[in-house]
Amino acid sequence: MIADSNHMKHAAIALLALLGAVPGRAEAPKVLAVRNARIVTASGAVIDRGNVVVRDGLIEAVGAGAAIPADAWVMEGPGWTVYPGFTDALSTWGIPRAGGG
Repeated sequence: MIADSNHMKHAAIALLALLGAVPGRAEAPKVLAVRNARIVTASGAVIDRGNVVVRDGLIEAVGAGAAIPADAWVMEGPGWTVYPGFTDALSTWGIPRAGGG
């Protein structure tokens, strides 16, 4: 369960960074990068060890060879899976009901 809580903590930090609310930072980073994560693209292709670069809230680069700019705030992604799209934190989609129903 510790690994799960660590993944949740990292995911929360990433979300806060994208929203510009990182504790201890005066402002949101202009460039955010996730390095060496498993990436599932919109077409369904999987990149086992790739990078995602986000600049000013927009995806700038995705791929195994996507260059990470020197001014990027980098999060190490081994063990993470990055999916395209938005996730509603209050969604219960895909979560089985209690009691197996």
